Amino acid sequence: MSWFLAPSLVALRDEVNARFPNRDKSSDGAVGDTSHAARKSSHNPLWSAPGNWSGVVRAVDIDSNGKPGERTPVVDALLNAAIGDPRAWYVIWNRQIFSVTYDWEPRPYDGASPHDHHVHISVLEAVKAWSDTSPWLKEADDMFSDKDREMLTRIDTRVANLQRVEKIRAELERETDAKRHQQLLAELSKVRADLDAS
Repeated sequence: MSWFLAPSLVALRDEVNARFPNRDKSSDGAVGDTSHAARKSSHNPLWSAPGNWSGVVRAVDIDSNGKPGERTPVVDALLNAAIGDPRAWYVIWNRQIFSVTYDWEPRPYDGASPHDHHVHISVLEAVKAWSDTSPWLKEADDMFSDKDREMLTRIDTRVANLQRVEKIRAELERETDAKRHQQLLAELSKVRADLDAS
């Protein structure tokens, strides 16, 4: 019998691959190496698991897709997905650990690996946590707070107004009719006022 990754974690990895198809996978991992085998780790196959679950690996590492410690969209998606998920036991990223044991409050992590190249996710020691393949990743809109959405709306409005300014300026350079020229100047003044307000 050989080891296998918990189906719930296979589902998570597959979702990440679907959302970020060109991501770096060089720091991805599941089954532990010899250093993991020498200690208790969710990366080690659980040979004592019941029935067909014997050999299940209950942890996965997913590459951060950036420089060491860089908070990338992959990292954000994983932290947002795993922290607080009922299947998750703990998450390690960039010298911090978040666990259900401590109500998901971030705590310093001083293990041998800083986990700054990948996010580590361990699921609970329960068949339900291993077998539940329901979606992990939130829809993109769910990843933002109301404050974030408000800021993004302001940015979108500002960009749209800047584009209007450029369009009006280009039209002003071509316009020869004096009346239309005055209309464009009035419109430009209004857009500038909107920009100042945003």
